[in-house]
Amino acid sequence: MKLFQFEDEILGTNTFIEQLSSFIHKGDTVYAELDVMKFGKLYDTQIKKDELLHQIFLIFFVLVGASGNILIPSLSYSWGNGIKEKVFDVKKTKGEVGIFPEYFRNMEGTLRTLDPMFSVLAYGKDKEHYVDIRQNSFGQGSVFHKLHDDNAKLVSFGLKQYDPTFVHYVDQCFDEQVEKLGYRISTEFSGEFIDYKDHRFFAKHFAFMRSLDSRVYFDETNFTNDLKKRNQLHTVSLGNGAISVSSCDAVYQVGMEGLKKNNMYWTKFKPLDAREDPAHACKI
Repeated sequence: MKLFQFEDEILGTNTFIEQLSSFIHKGDTVYAELDVMKFGKLYDTQIKKDELLHQIFLIFFVLVGASGNILIPSLSYSWGNGIKEKVFDVKKTKGEVGIFPEYFRNMEGTLRTLDPMFSVLAYGKDKEHYVDIRQNSFGQGSVFHKLHDDNAKLVSFGLKQYDPTFVHYVDQCFDEQVEKLGYRISTEFSGEFIDYKDHRFFAKHFAFMRSLDSRVYFDETNFTNDLKKRNQLHTVSLGNGAISVSSCDAVYQVGMEGLKKNNMYWTKFKPLDAREDPAHACKI
């Protein structure tokens, strides 16, 4: 199906599949972060939103096949500072990261991690494995730990920069195994869960966070340059957007080596008068 048009370029479902098939294969597990409207204007303005989003899903499903897995973030920050009613309903709580994750969350066959801050959606053969997590967003037994164990593919689909949420797992590993980072800290949250059986219970959860008033922000320049030097970051340009793919192993290795040389490897300080970028704000 034809999806987008940018100048004289028409992008269809098969265009994306063909361009990505060299990097994503049958049986792969992919963790994808998406901005689906960056590639151009809609080819058919009459297309229904759910049909467009279904075609985006089909791109990934065709690539990984029935033996693979698709994981999408559905971050809600439900127990964050300033939230009066700290409740995370695994079935009903909406995510805050775009229209495709919301479509994916409501799709039949999708499961979600019981994480009130950084929940992740899983679809595929091993979805039960990925959503069976401990109460630590980026620590041992987290979904990101499992993605690393399985060397999943980390995909940036239409985003301006390559900064997979997985980097916070690398941060926590470095902080726990090498030296304290200083700009992030393991933070305890508490609130109410509602699980898939509609059981309500209070619990604690931990996430590796930085505060909203921190001047430190993620900068991908060193990180992506080092991945490219090793031929471990693959980027294709389509229309007005781009898609980048690397592996958990590559991101972990490059990140840990970079942090050992300079623990500010993928961060910079923003000016005192700069506004916080909500995409990277950690709500403590």
